[in-house]
Amino acid sequence: MKDLADNHGKLSMTNLALHLSRSINAVSKLHAQVAQHMYPDDTVKAVTNGVHHLSWTSRETQHLYDKNLPKWSVDPTELLKVKDISDTALWEAHMENKSNLLDYANAMTQKGLSPDLLTFGFARRAATYKRANLLFYDMERLASVCKGKVQFIFAGKAHPRDEHGKEVIQELYTHVKQLSGRVNIVFLENYNMWLGRLITSGVDVWLNTPLRPNEASGTSGMKAALNGVPNLSILDGWWNEGCRNGENGW
Repeated sequence: MKDLADNHGKLSMTNLALHLSRSINAVSKLHAQVAQHMYPDDTVKAVTNGVHHLSWTSRETQHLYDKNLPKWSVDPTELLKVKDISDTALWEAHMENKSNLLDYANAMTQKGLSPDLLTFGFARRAATYKRANLLFYDMERLASVCKGKVQFIFAGKAHPRDEHGKEVIQELYTHVKQLSGRVNIVFLENYNMWLGRLITSGVDVWLNTPLRPNEASGTSGMKAALNGVPNLSILDGWWNEGCRNGENGW
């Protein structure tokens, strides 16, 4: 057992798991490439993560699919026929989702988010490599480009022992205050599955800015896509293989 787990005299749970496993898989194709490079003596296969379609589609989106793709709930491949749904029907469902999100966000923050503004969403675990604060690299340019045109909704939690993750959230609050009156940005607290579904279904564009190739898979963008929301994302994790530039995002 010591030989299997040894890592320069220290116990390595990773080495132990690799040596005792019959099969080793990563959670996206890019993750498999990265992991294979890290562990060249083992064979790493790619089994890309997914999400449960019934859990992550909003009530309004489900009604849309029930009407137009009646078998989608038992056969998710039916969603490949989504192009058969009219643009008008898709847009009406999206605007209902957006209205639900903005009603909740405004009730929680009194920020006056507008349904007429392009709304970006970013909600996930507050880990440093996910770079929630990358958007604020150039504050003045952000303000000049977005004022009166774009608004942002953030949410997420840090692990209780992740001090750097907590700092990310603190920085977000600071940026929200600094841009007050110029760009409307809100941070919704008490992030959970219910709120996650509300945000992924209700924003206009899903923002994803990880430091490549640190995102093993990342599934929030899949949840957005299930509700017809396009992704604007670094080509990392699942998006590296899921992106159809100009069709489902950029």
